[in-house]
Amino acid sequence: MPRTTERLVKLLLLASLGACSDPGAPAPPGVSVKPTLTDLQAKIFTPKCAQGGCHNAKDAGLAYDLALDASQTSWQELVGVKAQGQTGWTLVVPGQPDQSFLLWTLQKPADIVPRMPLGGPYLTASDIDAVRQWIAKGAPAD
Repeated sequence: MPRTTERLVKLLLLASLGACSDPGAPAPPGVSVKPTLTDLQAKIFTPKCAQGGCHNAKDAGLAYDLALDASQTSWQELVGVKAQGQTGWTLVVPGQPDQSFLLWTLQKPADIVPRMPLGGPYLTASDIDAVRQWIAKGAPAD
């Protein structure tokens, strides 16, 4: 992707996601997360992604047109779905964590898109590993 296009995409995403999280909010205490959709939903997606007007379908400013506030919705919104505005990326590619845009946004520094959750607090290494393991297992809807 040409550098100018990358910058434009980054600016547009920052503008649309700017109100998603409170950078001053304290990180929740470390909780062991199992690599299942049920556990990811309860300990990551709902409390860390679907809050503050970000990825919550109930809020008018749904970021990235992605709702992560309920497990059946999260699975449908993530698995096999093309990443909006990111040519060639799929949010979750079952069995292929390194080709999954979701994992990339959780662990990479912001060069094209901001690291998620926007503004932090970011997921712990063990949280990211649970997401990786879930995707590697085929991202089952359990």
